[in-house]
Amino acid sequence: MRRLFGEVHAMRRLSWIAAAALFCVMVLARNAEAAPILLAKYNQAWPAGPSGAPPTDRVEFPLAHLRLGEVFPFTIGQDVSWFDGQPGSVVLNASNDSNFLAMAERLTDGLDEELFSMLFAGSSGVGSPQSESVQHGIAPDLIGNEIEYIRLNVNEISIVPFIHPQIGPRIQINASVSYEFWGTPVPEPTTLTLLFVAAILRRHRQRS
Repeated sequence: MRRLFGEVHAMRRLSWIAAAALFCVMVLARNAEAAPILLAKYNQAWPAGPSGAPPTDRVEFPLAHLRLGEVFPFTIGQDVSWFDGQPGSVVLNASNDSNFLAMAERLTDGLDEELFSMLFAGSSGVGSPQSESVQHGIAPDLIGNEIEYIRLNVNEISIVPFIHPQIGPRIQINASVSYEFWGTPVPEPTTLTLLFVAAILRRHRQRS
């Protein structure tokens, strides 16, 4: 009889622990299903330079990342072209850019590396690297979050051909762009969950 009572008591204890575990899973699932929020945003202006760029009717504004020791930046959005007088927005994610997941990992690895906008006109590209903490306004980067997509907004763009007296045919590019980083915080047990589990364990210690 005493053995049977012990087994029943143990089963009740396991059932309470299982209930606590289920509660934790439900809380984590609820957090995981949360809608993406705007984690960070930064703006980039591209004023027209006196020498212009090689003649072309389209330009690209890829987002670039550079790690210590890398010579060439890692980019996303380089296949999206923009034309004179045609601003707009594009969402970059894992379904339309093969580099997205690797970029998302770079932006959340806890290292304050270099992140910047680039301007490509034909085969020529320029950019001014800045640390992630400066670009995001958060140090060191977006660690602790899961990036779901990056929205590139081209707010203004003009591509004007002209003749440079020494170089010949060129174009003047004037543009204003912004990058938005959307995602969700990495799910963690909430304070309520921890208190709930602690209360259950304390109750079983008192009964045993």
